[in-house]
Amino acid sequence: MIFLTTPWLDRQRIDLTLAATLREIGEYKGRAERVGVRVLQGMESLRLVTAEHSAVAAGRLEKSNTSIEQANYQRLTLWLQEAPATLTLTTALALELQAGLFQGSGQAAGGFRSAETAMEVEQLYANYRQQEARMEPVLLAGAFFFGLVSLRPFTIGNLRVAMLLAFWLLSRSGYSVARHVSLERIIEAEQGKTRIMLSDWPSQGELTDERLAECWACWGQWLLHAYRELAAREAALSGRRGAKTELVLAWIKAASQDFSIREIQRQLPECGLELIRKIIKEQKRAGRIQCLGRGPNAVWRKQKKRKHGTV
Repeated sequence: MIFLTTPWLDRQRIDLTLAATLREIGEYKGRAERVGVRVLQGMESLRLVTAEHSAVAAGRLEKSNTSIEQANYQRLTLWLQEAPATLTLTTALALELQAGLFQGSGQAAGGFRSAETAMEVEQLYANYRQQEARMEPVLLAGAFFFGLVSLRPFTIGNLRVAMLLAFWLLSRSGYSVARHVSLERIIEAEQGKTRIMLSDWPSQGELTDERLAECWACWGQWLLHAYRELAAREAALSGRRGAKTELVLAWIKAASQDFSIREIQRQLPECGLELIRKIIKEQKRAGRIQCLGRGPNAVWRKQKKRKHGTV
């Protein structure tokens, strides 16, 4: 397998847009590392909630919404976040994650599809370990993620195992945004070409150079989105005036489907219920959202806007 080898990586090129994205991600990463103790403690209190959101979104991405698999994904996410530095990327770890994902679900994990596939995965992991010291970590983790997805090495659970491993590798390199912001939720909200690539990827074959460039662009945007959301959360927890309002408004703007006040509260626990209700009322008066029901479970929908008004 030539994927992630030095000659293969050396011929890849990144455009100015991706370079700017990487620079901005690096700036956000630096700011996140300088937050105060009070904010850091508040962020850590959100870790369990974030892992729960990640598990739900990951299940929907693979069209599996069983509560057992969601609980397993959440448990594995938290375990990897606290994993010792000695934990290394191996096929044994991948098999452990896949088996753990379906533990108690009544569905056999199955392991690798074939002995040949197992060898391809081992080579991919070996190539990754070889490149860790020489390649930019965000791009390397992104190439690894899409490479593993393209292989589809397991009988089931390929995307979820790839996300668990890739986000752990990012965190190990110092990009720990997935600890406090659900990257799975951000990926789920993707409405463009990447969603198609993830759901309809060929079962065999390596990434072409052109396709990798598209994947890197999407990978960078996912991480940048997550770091921007992390910065908004940090601002809200710091007590800056108006920060929580901005966080709720940003959540509504990013919502890709109908939502409820309870859903906003679950995903933004640092924002009070009264504040969320106040913002919802203001958005309704402004004609930006409409209510589709009554009571605490009422669903809200964003209004579509045309050039000359709201429809």
